[in-house]
Amino acid sequence: MKRPIARRNPKQLPSGREIAFTCIRPELHRNGDADPSCRWNPEKQVFLCDVCGVQGGLADLARAFGIIGTEAEPNVIYDYRDAGGPLVFQVVRGPGKRFWQRRPLADGSWESNVRGVPRLLYRLPELLSTPLDAEVLILEGEKNVDRARTLGFTATCNPGGAGKWRGEYAEHFRGRTVVIVADNDNPGHAHARIVAQALVGTAASVRVISALPGVDSGGDLSDWLDAGGTADELRELIVSTPGYKPESEGLPSHPRVTLIRLADVQPEPVGWLWTPYIPRRKLTLLEGDPGVGKSWITAAVATGVTLGRGLPGEQRSEQGAVLMMSAEDGLADTIRPRLDRMGADVARIFSPEELLILDDEGFLVLEEYITQVTPALVILDPIVAYLGARVDTHRANELRAITAKLAKLAERLDTTIVAVRHLSKAASTRAIYRGIGSIDLTAAARSVLLAGADPDNPTNRAIVHVKSNLAAEGASVGYTITDGEFHWIGTSDLTAERLLAPESGEESRGALDEAVDFLKETLNDGPQSTNEVAEEAVAAGISERTLKRARRHLGMRAERVGERGQRGAGEWVLRLPESVKGANSANIGNSAPLTDSISENGRNPSDLGPLNPDELMT
Repeated sequence: MKRPIARRNPKQLPSGREIAFTCIRPELHRNGDADPSCRWNPEKQVFLCDVCGVQGGLADLARAFGIIGTEAEPNVIYDYRDAGGPLVFQVVRGPGKRFWQRRPLADGSWESNVRGVPRLLYRLPELLSTPLDAEVLILEGEKNVDRARTLGFTATCNPGGAGKWRGEYAEHFRGRTVVIVADNDNPGHAHARIVAQALVGTAASVRVISALPGVDSGGDLSDWLDAGGTADELRELIVSTPGYKPESEGLPSHPRVTLIRLADVQPEPVGWLWTPYIPRRKLTLLEGDPGVGKSWITAAVATGVTLGRGLPGEQRSEQGAVLMMSAEDGLADTIRPRLDRMGADVARIFSPEELLILDDEGFLVLEEYITQVTPALVILDPIVAYLGARVDTHRANELRAITAKLAKLAERLDTTIVAVRHLSKAASTRAIYRGIGSIDLTAAARSVLLAGADPDNPTNRAIVHVKSNLAAEGASVGYTITDGEFHWIGTSDLTAERLLAPESGEESRGALDEAVDFLKETLNDGPQSTNEVAEEAVAAGISERTLKRARRHLGMRAERVGERGQRGAGEWVLRLPESVKGANSANIGNSAPLTDSISENGRNPSDLGPLNPDELMT
């Protein structure tokens, strides 16, 4: 591709990984794309125009350039049709095992997404026309399905690969004889287990072939056939495989473990979107109280990315697209005007029309967005808006599953994620403990930035680098927001302690007030175990004694839930009394003494139940 690209005004982008060139569809540009906006990635063999959105792989580019006899790997297209036969969407496999999905439009063109269309099983019409007593293979990947068909088997798979099975697929297998053939890796085994469990009680019988004989780790049906496997051998293997039993799961009792020898790992330097504040291919956290300008900051960073310049301390930076996901500000009346005033290249900034929730389906949609846009930067503002009502942000185990996926997504898709988070009301001795929710989000981020203002001079604002795993923490960076204009103003002497300090002359709230606010905020969404509450309190700088006082003040009792009658069984939890939910705890320090308040009601601390549940165990 070097010669044809060389004739289209090429420019090496600052990242060093991509080349900009004049778009292959100049008629879609007002100026004929005089300033090249199409990007070619030689390593991934893909291209994308940041203005008109045309994209594809090596074969598409070769055809556009009119190259005859190209050795480009052609795209493989898999049709997904509904029960009646009409085409609903396609899965396209491009060079380097790059996959994307597209749906047909009324004018004969294609839209590179499947929003609004049902997710179907591959070769659904053939599946439904197969007699109930015939065996049906469920595989992973369209290529394997087509290989099985050439051997005379009826086969299908779900789109998207491992982990994308949907509950509604099960009805298509009611009364059928099902054989699940797992890919020989951990995701493949987990996927087979999920599918098998979903079909138990619906299908007439379910068998799971957890590993085809002789297939290496990561191998699948196609690899087995390429190594000499035959249809007769597969039929014999099916017959010899016992029926699936949920209690044994028919799969290896221990997951297969893949180890990497560090001698085989090639060291590479840390890349930076903004040195040393935002590392590339990592998760960065931007925190601050409401009104300090966090969304202004993300807009300013997005502007710098689209222009390849303008970030403090950087003469040139990586230029690229931005996926800006904001749940609080309007695109037309807030975000676009801000970006215009900052001089951003808004043709490189994309935003989804609808709010997504980061569940399994949401991560699939997010991955689709990133695949389409190939952004250098993804912004989630604020992160809690994308977690959904079912996720308790104070429970580390619930939040950890999401933060780990975000971190892996950034690395795997070669993008950078900046998540915005508000601060909690509870005071803490350390800035990294002030974000709303579990400390786990802070732990997952490789860099944490605190935005705020001097409490005695609100116009004096700064970003303070409060955590950095990959480099020394950077100097504080000042900024101003005046008359609807944002400006970086260089290095600032503000510190995290100063940003979080109370105004001069204002007495800080008492420790009891802070502990009461902590309990109300932590337990507002429902009960939590006493151990988790205690751990969160320590992280927030609240002592055990003060936590006990706050519990007495709120009239909270520890309750045991779960199994009873056995020592150590069940779990002790705390919940807010109904009379307390939503109440304001301000000015507790000015109320009557705590012991007097209790005695007036004829109660004493012992009436409120044990402050330490373990006392009941002794």
